[in-house]
Amino acid sequence: MARDFTTSEGGNVAIMASIGITAILAITGAAIDYTMASSSTARSQQIADAVALSAAIYMKKHGEIPDGSNGGVPPGTHSAASLGYDLQGWVNGGADDVNVNVTYDEVTREAVVTVRGKTNTTFSSIMGFDQLDFSTQATVSFEASQLADVASVALVLDNSGSMKWHDKPYVKNGNGNGNGNGEWKPPAGAVQRISALKTSVNGFMDNLGTLVGDQSGSKPKIVRTGMLAYNTSTISSRTKTMKWQLLSKSDVNSMSAGGGTNSSTSMKSAKNWIKSEDAIHHAANGKTPLKYVVFMTDGVNNNNGSQVVQASGGGIWRRERCTFKKKHKNKKWKWNCYTEEKTQTNKPSGSVGYWNKNKAYDYAWIEYRKTLPDNEETLGYCQEMKDAGATVYTIGFALEEGTYGDGGWGTVWQNSSSTQIAYSFLEECASGPDYFIAAENAEDLNQAFTTIGEEIVSEVIRIKS
Repeated sequence: MARDFTTSEGGNVAIMASIGITAILAITGAAIDYTMASSSTARSQQIADAVALSAAIYMKKHGEIPDGSNGGVPPGTHSAASLGYDLQGWVNGGADDVNVNVTYDEVTREAVVTVRGKTNTTFSSIMGFDQLDFSTQATVSFEASQLADVASVALVLDNSGSMKWHDKPYVKNGNGNGNGNGEWKPPAGAVQRISALKTSVNGFMDNLGTLVGDQSGSKPKIVRTGMLAYNTSTISSRTKTMKWQLLSKSDVNSMSAGGGTNSSTSMKSAKNWIKSEDAIHHAANGKTPLKYVVFMTDGVNNNNGSQVVQASGGGIWRRERCTFKKKHKNKKWKWNCYTEEKTQTNKPSGSVGYWNKNKAYDYAWIEYRKTLPDNEETLGYCQEMKDAGATVYTIGFALEEGTYGDGGWGTVWQNSSSTQIAYSFLEECASGPDYFIAAENAEDLNQAFTTIGEEIVSEVIRIKS
């Protein structure tokens, strides 16, 4: 029958085949177009939520409707592009033609945002539909009376020596070095990375400020924050343990750049903090908190091999054994020491002190363990935090390939292979692809912290619609 169908020269068969193929194409195309429209709707809802939250935050802080002269989004209709948002290419006109309408209701104390646009169609045009409309809306109260959840937020922030560098790759300017190759100079608008980090984190705290209010005494306990600054290890003088308050500007501005890079110790501390937050919140407000960790770095860790570090339960025991010997040439005495090592569960036996007529000395046995490479150890703590219910955001800052200023001493080349290693490391640590952000410069870093802050606020404040 199939062979007869394909060889038939009858007009009816050709017509039926044509109608069937057209119908199949129309159905398939409609499904594709519907998927694109659904994606645009989801993105427009994100924009509506973010703008409404931003508008409510402004009103709560300033107590007046913004006119655009001092920040804030004025009432009226704006393009999504003008507000800094983008949309996929299948949206008709892109972000420039997506309208964001903002209204402020001072009676109900609410900000209402409506987002409207159109998606271009592909196969649906066969059915006469060249475009599909999408529309979403978000409403947020100016007050913090719509709290749905409580939260704990831990920041793990890179303070290593490379944070002295500028945020943007250098460019060559003329022939300043006299050899015809030009002189490396920072581009216009370049800023020191550590300065960009301080600005971004202070803005992040301002964003969270809409949730907090007064948490002293018997007042509602809503948000706890803490900060771990690290270089070769956690910098204790800049550590701000989790408390019922936001990080102050003096807390944030205490950061400075210097030293190597090892995130593992700070991520271990963050993991311990996160695991204790449920009990602290239950005692204070009877709720299980939303838990967030924001891990920011401008490079991978320095040590790629295992190390031996002092640790209880590590099963590796070491002690120094020293002997007092005479030098051959000048006849002077000196100590000659070496490390003795044993692997066992219990502490080895052996005295501490002089032996052999005061010509030798044994130190006490100290227990150690072998660590994983710093990246692997960090990733283990990332997984433990995710298993404990935390949302882990990661930010890779100024990691693009290029020549960077190294804090006043010269320039250093950052190649694409190190960039990819860092990105892969941070993507694996994050709670998912959408929770890793590549921030190429200070502007991107500020936007990354703004986005994360808005997402946290949107989880804690109940959006009405």
